[in-house]
Amino acid sequence: MREKFDRWLSLGANLGILVGLLLVALELNQATVTARAEMASSFQDRWVDIDISWQDPAFSETWAKSLTQPTELTTSEMLQLNGFMWTFADHLGNYRLHWDLGIFEPPQESYEVVVRDVADIYFGSDFGRAWYEENKSSLHPLLVEILDEEIKRFQSNEYLDQFERIKKRLEKN
Repeated sequence: MREKFDRWLSLGANLGILVGLLLVALELNQATVTARAEMASSFQDRWVDIDISWQDPAFSETWAKSLTQPTELTTSEMLQLNGFMWTFADHLGNYRLHWDLGIFEPPQESYEVVVRDVADIYFGSDFGRAWYEENKSSLHPLLVEILDEEIKRFQSNEYLDQFERIKKRLEKN
């Protein structure tokens, strides 16, 4: 009788351990989901920070000058642009890291799409291409591979062309 009781006790203890392990796994999964959501949200906030920086009047004038008169940029303006471009390039590098960690899926295809979508904005101008050529040895190799392909296909600065199209639409009205 004692032996039967010990078996039942052992079975109950083992089931308790199994249930405990399942609860720990569930908690770990919840924590991972929460951490990924927070990282994704933080990452999106960084895009907003980059976009907001363009709204600063002094910087937007510097950016516009980099699009239309890059050879007229002062050293101070080039320092501003250099910091901005490095912030953006680092953000793209972190984007890749997020995909490598599985925060965004699928890794390769989506990263390439994101880089291609923004390449003309940042690297479509003469200044952007010159900055890229000067600094590409310090960038992530996959980013360089994608940007090299994109930059070859640029015919003009799409970003600046978009503004010209908007002006024409406004003139028609």
